[in-house]
This record gives sequence, structure tokens and C-alpha cells, in this order.
Amino acid sequence: MINGKSVSVVLVVYRRLTTISAICSAWLNHTVGHVDELFLCDCSAAGLHPQALAEMDTRVVVIRFSKDLGNKTRHAMSLLTSGDIVIQSDDDLMPRPRLAESLVNAQQRLGGMVGLIGRVFHGAHYKRDSTFYAARKVKEPTRVSFIGVTYCCERADLVYDMRGMENPINDLFWCLEGRPDTPKWVPPIHENLYSNLQSCNDADCLFHDPEAERFRQAYYEKHWEKGKLDGP
Repeated sequence: MINGKSVSVVLVVYRRLTTISAICSAWLNHTVGHVDELFLCDCSAAGLHPQALAEMDTRVVVIRFSKDLGNKTRHAMSLLTSGDIVIQSDDDLMPRPRLAESLVNAQQRLGGMVGLIGRVFHGAHYKRDSTFYAARKVKEPTRVSFIGVTYCCERADLVYDMRGMENPINDLFWCLEGRPDTPKWVPPIHENLYSNLQSCNDADCLFHDPEAERFRQAYYEKHWEKGKLDGP
């Protein structure tokens, strides 16, 4: 528990099998408070190595999928957790001790949903017409239209219809359709509390896929044209 709140972490892995055990261990290794459980959605083709499974902390629940359904598995499996607060994170982010505590503290102080990155939208183009914010760079909590990479919320913000939540837009879908009225924040989080693995920028990353980028832009533009994205 952290500050009297039970905390669950949910991750999904589909190709970064060599680093996922270390990432799970890092989420469970906190000097102040602790994560109560970690759900790992294994969407990989080969599955986790038996030795890696055997060495997992007893707080880890591994859920094996026969098909890679993308990051929406993470959102769906969040409903099966027991935590008062749920943290969802990418499998290429390495947390350091006290990251979970910092996220939970920020969420409890600000309310709504908090993330390590976010954007405020100003126009019809997702990237060109938006301002990007990162938790390691902001000086004060910043209200945004969208959050991503790693996010923290209370259970009420996990309940929504996930139909149409395709992988290129899973975080946008959650913010724009799933929980459009919930305030979203990027709080200041010290840069020493997390790092991105080198694999976060490799050639197979989704944001390097031109087709995925076009899909994301078309989805975003549709919502902008409906007048639903006037900023936070």
C-alpha cells in the first residue's frame, strides 16, 4: 500500500521478453510503501521462458494470451486487479524506487488521471497542432488533453466500452472516448525516477510505423472536427 491505498500495476509484453522480468522486479522494488500486485499480460508469440516465470515475485499474476490484442489487453485486465489505484505502463519504461509513490501521490493530490507524458491540442493535426509535456520537464502540474506511456488512476476511470480501441490509438481512445470528462494531468516527476530502455526507439516501435501514424491522425482529426478537443 502507498498512503493507505492499495496499488496495482499492469503491463503488457509482446516482444521485449529479455527485459520484462527486470521491469517487473523494478516496479515491485520500492523503498517507501509498496505495489500490492502486478498483472503481466503476455501477448508474445513464444511466451515467457519457464525460468523467468519461476523467478517471478509472488505478487505477479501472468495472463497468457493466444493472440496479441495490443495494449487494450492492459486496460481490460486492469478491471481484474484489486488495487484502489491502478498504474498502467509501457514495457520499455524502467521505473526506479519511488516512482509508484510519486504517481500515486500526484493522483491523490490532483484527482483524475496522471501520466508521464501528455499533450494539449490546438488544432486538427495531432503532432503539429499540439504542445507536448513530459513529467521530467514540467515545473508544476499541467492540465492536458491526453496522457500516455505510464498512467495512474482510480478504479472508476477504468470502466468504459473498449470496442474500437485499436493499438495505434489505445491511449487516445481512453482519453477521448473512454474517459473524456476526467481531468488529465502531467505532474512533475524527477528524471531519476524512471528511464526509457533503448528499445523504446527501435525500428519496430509503433510510432515509427507510417500506417499506424496515419490511423492515429485520422482518428484524432475526426474528434477534433466534432469539436470535442478544445484543450483541457
